[in-house]
Amino acid sequence: MKKVIALSVILVISLIFSIGAEAASTAENIMTLEEAVAVARENSRQAVIDNLDIKMKNILLKKAREAAENLGTAYGYENLLNNDITREVNVMEAEYNITIAEMTAEENLKKLEQDVYRTYMNILLAKKDLELSQEKQKIAEEKCKITRARKSAGTVTEDQISSAEFDLYSKKADVEAKKKKLGLLDMELKSLLNLPYDSKTIEVEGSIEMVPFNEIDIDELVNKQKDVGLEVFTEECSVKLAEKTLELTKKYFLPGSDIYDQNEMKLNAAYRNLNNAKRNREARIRNTYNELLNIIDSFKLAEEYEKLQQKKLSNIQIRYNKGQINREQLLAAKENYLDAVYNKIKSIYDVNIKRYEFETLIVKEKNSQNDET
Repeated sequence: MKKVIALSVILVISLIFSIGAEAASTAENIMTLEEAVAVARENSRQAVIDNLDIKMKNILLKKAREAAENLGTAYGYENLLNNDITREVNVMEAEYNITIAEMTAEENLKKLEQDVYRTYMNILLAKKDLELSQEKQKIAEEKCKITRARKSAGTVTEDQISSAEFDLYSKKADVEAKKKKLGLLDMELKSLLNLPYDSKTIEVEGSIEMVPFNEIDIDELVNKQKDVGLEVFTEECSVKLAEKTLELTKKYFLPGSDIYDQNEMKLNAAYRNLNNAKRNREARIRNTYNELLNIIDSFKLAEEYEKLQQKKLSNIQIRYNKGQINREQLLAAKENYLDAVYNKIKSIYDVNIKRYEFETLIVKEKNSQNDET
């Protein structure tokens, strides 16, 4: 059954950017998410390693073709089979390895983008958390001031005074801890972007908001997605290589011979590994989607609770204005509302992160076509 769900997202998941050096110039001041991803891609050490690996795989393909072209005369069935494998299977494997290396490089970039996104969102959340904590510190300061003022009138106990002072101390310590957390997150983002740790703090831009989202037909999606992806493609290559090896083996050996039986066992193992890869991919897609739906439900509860606390605060404010309750009761309601606000924002953040994870799992149509070829 289709239904619309309020789902969070800050920026679209497809982060294919080409800002380049101009983006790097902003890295020590204000940086958008797109700019952060572009800098990370441009400065990625793993991308350099992956490109070298692709070049090496191309060199190995060239050597495999040369070896196939320079085969000498073979005598005996086993040597004839080995020549056929060198001529056909080894070249196929070298070709597959290039594609796998290219797909691995792409997957590594997607993972880097996901890590940058998560850290960027962590900073936005931490900034909001700090802001709300500072508001709660102001409340604690006012409550402590009220309690101390009542001391001279003898209407509070020493325990109440100590409790108010400790609450203020805790709120101040919490604010300092969250400032330090922001510093650590800044270091984490710089690490992902491969920027100097002693450079200026990166000022992130954006907010954590909600947008509508339609539930999808997960069964239809799984049917389209279970046979694609790096892990599945890798195992498919292993199957094709094992099939070709057994096909060549049948030219020289009969079932029951050691070589035939060994190659047949390798093919059966390749089939099992391929089936497991498809099952694992399906399970991961379904599990991640179900986790996403559960997190959306948690958001709905947090949203309703925030509305409830806002309504309570509004009613208490009216009663306070009428002189029906004291200032401390109003401050307590404000603090409860601030907690509800943070829980709602945190639930939006959780949906953002899980949605990004889910969408990263999905291979886009053009990639699917490439995989099949």
